[in-house]
Amino acid sequence: MKKLFTIFGGLLIAFLTVQSAHASFGVSPAVLSYQNIKPGTSYTTQLTISRANPDKRIRVQIEPDMGEVNDWITFSTGDEFTMERGEGSKIVNATIDIPQSSDLNAFKGHIRIYVFDASQEDSGGVTVVKGTRIDVDLASSDEDYIDFIVRNLSFNEVHVNQDITLQISAENRGNVPTAPTKVSLEILDIQQQPLDVTLETDNLESLMPGEKKTILATFENPLEKGSYFANTKVYLQDEVIREEMLYFEVTTGKISPEPVVEETVEIDDKTEISDDIIGLTAIIIISILFIILLLVLRRGDKDEDKKNLRRVLAVLATIIYITSLAAILVTLNYDSVQKLIKKESIEEEIEEIEEIIEDEQRGTSVTVTDAPETADGETLGVVDRKYPIYTFPTTDSIIKLYAEEGTTFEVLEEIDGWYKVKFPDSSDGWISDKDIRSKEFESVN
Repeated sequence: MKKLFTIFGGLLIAFLTVQSAHASFGVSPAVLSYQNIKPGTSYTTQLTISRANPDKRIRVQIEPDMGEVNDWITFSTGDEFTMERGEGSKIVNATIDIPQSSDLNAFKGHIRIYVFDASQEDSGGVTVVKGTRIDVDLASSDEDYIDFIVRNLSFNEVHVNQDITLQISAENRGNVPTAPTKVSLEILDIQQQPLDVTLETDNLESLMPGEKKTILATFENPLEKGSYFANTKVYLQDEVIREEMLYFEVTTGKISPEPVVEETVEIDDKTEISDDIIGLTAIIIISILFIILLLVLRRGDKDEDKKNLRRVLAVLATIIYITSLAAILVTLNYDSVQKLIKKESIEEEIEEIEEIIEDEQRGTSVTVTDAPETADGETLGVVDRKYPIYTFPTTDSIIKLYAEEGTTFEVLEEIDGWYKVKFPDSSDGWISDKDIRSKEFESVN
């Protein structure tokens, strides 16, 4: 009988461990490293505090453990804030201000983050759910240090007679305010042939030390409607720090998509009971009934036959108890998985809607055009937006040209979803089956 109580205790502890895992949380980045910092400067880093299961209201407490430099760091949320039910993550801006009079050479410390169950605090108790920390590494320098990185380049929508705007996602890892010296665009046609058009600007915003930001480069637009490439170069002083070939389209106007109505659901903390609480309640009730049953079976008479019967009943009760616990745990985990699948499904639907809107804004279409007749053989009709034709049957190869609306090609060969097509000048290239909307077959006499 004592063994049965031991099994019960172990299962209950395992269940509570599973529930605690649901409350786990984390912080990113895990390290704040500022090297070559200058006295009198300020650095801001975005921290993301997230949790796996946002089914409870929690209180987050941030405690710098940096000794004499604790006063240098501040947080946009303050040292303490609350995350409500359903709130899975929180953005906190951590700012380190280094005094002008500082003589700090090097320092290492920590920022500790604690999380408390606010619902238990409201009822008079305090429970620490979990704690984590961020490592801080500081080193000062009196010399100017320039380290400017461009992480991404992309065009906004481009329209006829409107400025061209380039988005530059950058980070200043130096210790002085820094901006790109110049940005240039060498314009090429759809076949990547130069058009003798080069656009430049040096009116660019500076980034403060430690700052990550998207800045805009604006150019006068001399281009007509059509598709183009831009050999884009970002300069820092006389050095090119980023060069990238970007594709863009110039359209006649902007199509305003229908507004997407977002549905919101308000959660009433007083009436909604989480699945974890229901599961815990069921475990407690089953456990109490199991204990009562074991106590009743122990108090029988000493008749040997009845004692054997009680043992059999105790074993059966234990099996039923273990099975019930397993069923509850599986149900809880299944519900969590279903919620995750539903969330991913919604995100995929949103991405599909955004792609449709983006296509509408670019004025693209998927209507099949009438393909003219060609020589004997198989012909392919290309849809009325431009599609790349590659040197080899892979998207990693060089693009030879883009197919125009209504273009029809003679097929020379087909391999694994790729068509080798013949150009009017007798050269050839490869186009993916995904970019084909119609196929015509003519008999060869």
